[in-house]
Amino acid sequence: MMPKVEDISPQGCEAADNDVYLCTVEATVTMMGVEKKEMQDFRFKKNSEGDWKVIR
Repeated sequence: MMPKVEDISPQGCEAADNDVYLCTVEATVTMMGVEKKEMQDFRFKKNSEGDWKVIR
């Protein structure tokens, strides 16, 4: 069974380097009937079209 991810919300971002931003994101994840909130950090950068993309 695949987890269901919902209620995604940014909790804060800070400039890292070279137009890259480190953001903390909170999401509610439900798997096998169990719901829990998770926080995770992601790195974002704007591409040439102006869209934000997650980078590694």
